[in-house]
Amino acid sequence: MSSHKPLLQLHIFSPLDYYRGSGGPQTVERKRWGTPVLKGFLKAGKQLGYDIIDPNAAEQIGFSEIDLTARNGQRWSTAEAYIKPAAQTRPNLHVLVDARVTQVIFNSNRRATGVRFLHHGKVKTALASREVVMSAGAIGSPHLLLLSGVGPAYHLKEHGIPVVVDLPGVGQNLQDHPNVPGLAWTVTKGSSFNYLTLANPKHVLDYVKNRQGPLTSPVGTEGNAWPPSPVGDPYWPEIQLAFVSGTPATDFGLVLPGTFRFRKELYHNFYKSILGKEGFSLVPLINRPKSRGSVTLRSRDPLADPLIDTNFLADPDDAAVLVRGVKFALEVGSAPALRQEHGAKFHDKLLPECAHNKPFSDAYWECYVRYFTHTSYHPAGTCKMAPESDPYSVVDHRLRLRGVTGLRVVDASIMPLVVSGNTNAAAIMIGERAADLVKEDWGVPVYG
Repeated sequence: MSSHKPLLQLHIFSPLDYYRGSGGPQTVERKRWGTPVLKGFLKAGKQLGYDIIDPNAAEQIGFSEIDLTARNGQRWSTAEAYIKPAAQTRPNLHVLVDARVTQVIFNSNRRATGVRFLHHGKVKTALASREVVMSAGAIGSPHLLLLSGVGPAYHLKEHGIPVVVDLPGVGQNLQDHPNVPGLAWTVTKGSSFNYLTLANPKHVLDYVKNRQGPLTSPVGTEGNAWPPSPVGDPYWPEIQLAFVSGTPATDFGLVLPGTFRFRKELYHNFYKSILGKEGFSLVPLINRPKSRGSVTLRSRDPLADPLIDTNFLADPDDAAVLVRGVKFALEVGSAPALRQEHGAKFHDKLLPECAHNKPFSDAYWECYVRYFTHTSYHPAGTCKMAPESDPYSVVDHRLRLRGVTGLRVVDASIMPLVVSGNTNAAAIMIGERAADLVKEDWGVPVYG
């Protein structure tokens, strides 16, 4: 990527800045606020023999605070970084809200010539003089391709959709970073995150006037840890352990049960004794899952949601990795910095659905992770970039859709394998690279 202009503008100061970009539109900052239990988490890492690291630098084994895509304490999304500045200077950029694309239009030569979309209930058409760029995400892009007649021929015929090109890989190869969000500890010393803190008028004023305080930080997640892998390269961690300064019961069950799709009766039975108490969670997630899911059509109705089969833990190795992640979480939560200095106590109530196993045995934890496993909202891989020899290849190395012309896919769906870290920066980089590819193919100079 050395030929590219910087993507990130670093708003932190560190001797490791060598590994960071500067001057780019997407800014990154260190957290401006943290809970006391975050300090306990980092100290626990040191007590267990780990360094405090910058995970984006040379070493990935260790403990770390999180970085934020923020500027001056305010969330800095790609809309802020790219769309808004361009909208002020580029007359050829038009952003249409409340619109939903329902079909890519192909001519008789299988060339993409435009899209149909719904706007306030009316079907409209936008034509492309050069090419169409699809960036609907790892769920939306395969769904739209299938609706447009691009995908496994048998599946399209099942729904009465004329086949434009038979591409078996469309919607296949779905990957994510499955996580286990249920492990909770209460604390009696030092405070963790709670909603009263967030709503405190003093903190609201501090944010409005100074861009400081808890409102500058994402709710809950404050740190990460990466232990060495016992299988394969030990310095390529198989697990990321997220430190969340709150438990699934911190909010008294008002919001979080819906977020994690807990059954209400299970939630209130399992977490009843810690409802509203301060504490923290340690959430292991798999960096390189082996299981593969799919995105398929529910119907030919473009407004019907697709069928998403995550197929989590279909490969038994994934369950084994998460069990190792749970054990690492228990080790961290039991470190003196948390147990003694913050009074951390593990919520050890047995999950009824797994109580037939010996408590806290490997069999119990495998049952537990299979019950609790949840998406990290990092879907990828469903429009796989691969050589033409791969039967599940969807796009080529320039992100052009195979079997047609005039159409590229530019989002996390093109990843052959989901990246080992969070997908945000990688997805932005895919967009940056795609912009250069489009320019090159149309003879426009690329400045870097």
